[in-house]
Amino acid sequence: MSFETIEVKSLVPSENNYRRSFDAGALEELTASIKAKGVLQPILVRPLNGWHKGKYEIVAGHRRFHAAREAGLKDMPAMVKALSDEEALEVQVIENSQREDPNPIDEAYGFKKLLEMGRYTPETLAEKIDHSVAYVLGRVRLAELDKTVQDKVASGELSFGHALLFTRLRRAADQKKFLKEIADEDLSVAEAKRRLGDYTLNLSNAAFDTAKCETCQSRSRNQAVLFPDLSKTDECADMECFQTKIKAHWLGLLKTKQTEGFKTYTDEKTIEKLTAYGAKSSARICANKKDANEHGSGPFLPPKYKTDCVACTGNHAFYLTERKHYNHGKVFVFGEICLDRKCLDRMRKQKTKDADDEASSSGKSRQDDELEKMRRAERAAKCRDRFLLRELASRIEASVEAQKRLILWLALEKYYKCENDVGEHLDIRGVPVKRSEHDNRVSYEDVPGPFSMAFPNEHLNGAITAALLRILEVVPGEELLVLAPAAGLDVKGNFSIDREYLESQSFKNKGDIIRLAKELGVEVDEKKPKAALVEQILGQELKGKVSKEIAEALEPEDCVCERPSMEESNEHAAVKKAKGRQR
Repeated sequence: MSFETIEVKSLVPSENNYRRSFDAGALEELTASIKAKGVLQPILVRPLNGWHKGKYEIVAGHRRFHAAREAGLKDMPAMVKALSDEEALEVQVIENSQREDPNPIDEAYGFKKLLEMGRYTPETLAEKIDHSVAYVLGRVRLAELDKTVQDKVASGELSFGHALLFTRLRRAADQKKFLKEIADEDLSVAEAKRRLGDYTLNLSNAAFDTAKCETCQSRSRNQAVLFPDLSKTDECADMECFQTKIKAHWLGLLKTKQTEGFKTYTDEKTIEKLTAYGAKSSARICANKKDANEHGSGPFLPPKYKTDCVACTGNHAFYLTERKHYNHGKVFVFGEICLDRKCLDRMRKQKTKDADDEASSSGKSRQDDELEKMRRAERAAKCRDRFLLRELASRIEASVEAQKRLILWLALEKYYKCENDVGEHLDIRGVPVKRSEHDNRVSYEDVPGPFSMAFPNEHLNGAITAALLRILEVVPGEELLVLAPAAGLDVKGNFSIDREYLESQSFKNKGDIIRLAKELGVEVDEKKPKAALVEQILGQELKGKVSKEIAEALEPEDCVCERPSMEESNEHAAVKKAKGRQR
């Protein structure tokens, strides 16, 4: 290595230099400094051969070179060193990573090139630059993002925290859509992270074989190096691939059933006709007891499904249809139909009779059992709602997304004229108001005109928070359950039962409390009276511990499951009303 003064015209920028971004303002400052004081720190160059003999390739110091040329310098100091392409790239990457604020996209391409050359592994490169393996892998993944996203990161319009979230999405179309959401709604990193759930599908209960997905980078648990909280999850972030596989699975199953002699349907109009609530000759059935709805208009699980229905090629049919989904584009619905409604109705009546006979022999009616079960579920839901109100009230002010969702809920409730006229119940605390003697309308004491639109600016933020807290009180529990993730609340992980639930009629005697304690996994002295057992339970750590009824109450309704249409529901209500008049 030697130190020389080299003519600027003899210097050639490196073709392999991965660094593309330069801060224009900083470059102007450097140019002014060089005009005043000259180049104080030599650049690193290597001699070129062949057609470029007599020239020198810049290895490190491109900014100083550009600034010197702009400043009009004829020559500048340099360290001349013979380096191979790999060695030159290594120097460039290391030098850039040691800068105070390296551009993430520049680092991404530099790390990627070094790894592709085989000179380093992610582990050895991380050790070389004194960073973590996650730091290296995170930058490398940025080099795989869509160019539109990369440009936003390189320019500083998108933070690295946001940029890293994009690496979970493999499809460019998803990345562009996600970028638009972040820009349009000004989402924070935490809010954007929660929004990623709109771009994933659950793999743990996928209908198709997930063996080929084991090492796929779109699988959430394979991204745990960059996102440790995904280590125990199992989601797919490539919805197009997921939908392709699930469609192939159901089409294969449908073809198998067809080969076995069963009737199959894929025409949507035919399927709707055969599965409609009022269909006289056919009805939906299902093989899963959990999904069966034997008391409403949903699919029915025949008592002899496993013995008779599975072999009935004459009247047992299967169907597959594609339906649009508000978020995932489309979903595939696979189901079963019984084409002999009379046979199905006979089974239903016989099962009801058998259940009534069994309950009668035990001295307790089937209706009583069902009623008590409904009451227990209702008490569990009330316990859930109290928990959600308590937790969400302390989080609403800090979550912009949760606030937006509450406002949207209120707007939709008012638009569709639901029974809860929320506006009449709002009473914004701490703000002087008055009501009209004639029409009971609310207005601000010192401001003429409509109450909300003429509200003083100094009270606006506090009034919005207070109003949102009041809105919470009239939002149904099922809606609060869906709202919880937007407010950063892990419902199952943070849930804790309260005294009111333990002292409710769900636990009428000491035995009920002891059984609950075992469900929750807490220790109690079974010799103590019931009241003492309640205190023992409340005195222990109950966070994340739930009973069976509570666990069911904490499960949000499946947004893509089959439900009767509005027309079917109206028809069902009309039938019940007509039967009531007949009685």
